[in-house]
Amino acid sequence: MRSATSTLPGQPRRASPQRQSMIATCLPQLLATVHEACRPAAEQHGLAWQLDTDAALAPALLLHPLALPQLLQQLLAATIRYTRSGGILLRTQLLAQQQLFQIIAIEIMHAGRPDDGPAAALAALLQQPDRACKAAQPPAGWHSIRRLARLSAARLQVAPGSEAGCQLIVQLRAEVVEAGQPDHAVPASLPVLDPRVLRMLYQDDWPQQRALLQAFLRDKQADLHALLQAWHSGDLQALGLLAHRIKGASRNVGACALAQAAAQVEQAARGQLHAGLPGLLRALEQALQSFASALQEAPDGPLIDA
Repeated sequence: MRSATSTLPGQPRRASPQRQSMIATCLPQLLATVHEACRPAAEQHGLAWQLDTDAALAPALLLHPLALPQLLQQLLAATIRYTRSGGILLRTQLLAQQQLFQIIAIEIMHAGRPDDGPAAALAALLQQPDRACKAAQPPAGWHSIRRLARLSAARLQVAPGSEAGCQLIVQLRAEVVEAGQPDHAVPASLPVLDPRVLRMLYQDDWPQQRALLQAFLRDKQADLHALLQAWHSGDLQALGLLAHRIKGASRNVGACALAQAAAQVEQAARGQLHAGLPGLLRALEQALQSFASALQEAPDGPLIDA
């Protein structure tokens, strides 16, 4: 006898609430954004600051767009806080490919004398709240990291480094978004900027938010110029790759309307839909111009009040 909660024949299975919150994300771009956001703190502590990503990672993976960056930022901030000397490397490795999934290790590695590293403090931070208190770590930090790890479907582990130092490992099993596979449905009307994304990285520090957005705008204007050149030369493959790059970077700073416009250009390019591209390219140009105008009109505060 079929249970009341089973799926009827021909009826699509419902995605789990956790999966529904995932979106197609360029992981190397996400890591670069978080790494750059934490650079000033690392340099202030006199630490070498490096990033290394695995070229074998899929161009797009289903990841939590808010929880994962926030988790990584909290772990990086803790690593910086408890490291007295040496260097920190944010490294990503593809551990295994399982059909439509990739198993990935994001490693926060300390290179230097073990006594100068964060191993003991990080191990305490990841323990139960009562043990964290005994190690002078706030239990609120443990609860926050546990919640973010659960939302990100991530496993955390502190392990000795291959040489001196230690490494904090964030392990993920992420679904690969294949070329031509549609992204999750997005509302037709999207905000220029989702302030939750930047607040996650910089809290309410608008000068830092603005500096990041200005750098992002300059970079995407150059990408758009290259994308239009690819269109005029008939190179749809390059056009699709550039649109994918704009989409990933836009999602990582919360530029929702720009990300959606770039996603539509990418899908049309990969599907060889020549007829629809001129209108989509105009929409992409307009979305970037709207972002630039909104940034120019907000010299002293966030683009959108939360």
